[in-house]
Amino acid sequence: MSTEAGPGETGVVRPGSSRRLGLERLLSAELVYGTIVFMALVMATSDEEDTSAADALTWGVVTMVVFWIAHVYAATLAGYALHREVRHPIRTAARHHLGLLGAVVLPGIPLALSVAGVLDVDDATDWSILTGLAVLAVTSAVAFIVRRAPWWSAVLGTIGAVLLGLMIVLLDYLVH
Repeated sequence: MSTEAGPGETGVVRPGSSRRLGLERLLSAELVYGTIVFMALVMATSDEEDTSAADALTWGVVTMVVFWIAHVYAATLAGYALHREVRHPIRTAARHHLGLLGAVVLPGIPLALSVAGVLDVDDATDWSILTGLAVLAVTSAVAFIVRRAPWWSAVLGTIGAVLLGLMIVLLDYLVH
């Protein structure tokens, strides 16, 4: 990883670095967006009396797949319309937006455990939302660490980012 700072730069990951792709997947806007949407869906489905963890997980996965398809379609069409030099526009867009699908994985584990009978639905819902917040926290912390922020700035920034993410989840939940 090339993080040596040039004139006027802090230690950031340079475009040609070997770890760039991994960081781009971890820090993708799609992962953050997908995590927020998935948490709001879990909150919304938990309000229904007869909704099971399987229902919440199914709705979450189906919704994220539909969002992923919509994003791939939009990115492919826009890229084609703008004559971008992309050899395989659908494949490129599909890879770029994988974070939407990845957002289901960790917060979906407690729901899957509930389907398997390990957790009850209420606990699975709580753990799913907490796991989603943890994903936002780790994503935020990595962003601050990569930028070589002072430790206190990284801690405060991560707390602020998680609180903002929670506020967005609550707003999304209230709107829908």
